[in-house]
Amino acid sequence: SFLHKFLLEAYLYLANPHFMQEVHCRIHDQLYSSRPQILVAHSLGSVIAYNYLIQHPELNIKRFITLGSPLAFRVIQAHLPQPIVRPAAITGDWINFYSTDDFLTAFPLTQPPFQFQPAIINHGIRTHIHRPHDITGYLLHPQVVEAILELLKNPA
Repeated sequence: SFLHKFLLEAYLYLANPHFMQEVHCRIHDQLYSSRPQILVAHSLGSVIAYNYLIQHPELNIKRFITLGSPLAFRVIQAHLPQPIVRPAAITGDWINFYSTDDFLTAFPLTQPPFQFQPAIINHGIRTHIHRPHDITGYLLHPQVVEAILELLKNPA
């Protein structure tokens, strides 16, 4: 099932340092640049991105967009570096899109430990009813499209 696959992948990433390092090497090749970056991460990717950003405060992420993030779950938080803090690498907004239809991400990132300053901007949206966690439902939502394009149109 989808939930079983998600839990296996999350465990593989969070409990296997070799696997985590391989994933981080691939991220490193994409994020290191002298220019500010926009980082969009979906589902387990948002957990991986958060963990990577915590470990690399030298990055310049002008906007971090999380889509369908399971970061609200304590079982995920327990395997991340403590305390849970806003990554210093995020120099701009952190926008979190969640869907109450999506059983993995039905919650905004507003409860402790996510009461950061500046605050995470949470947007509850509707995704596809038949596949509520699928990335397509998030990427096709007008608010998500606008959040991605806004900085590309106005890079100041």
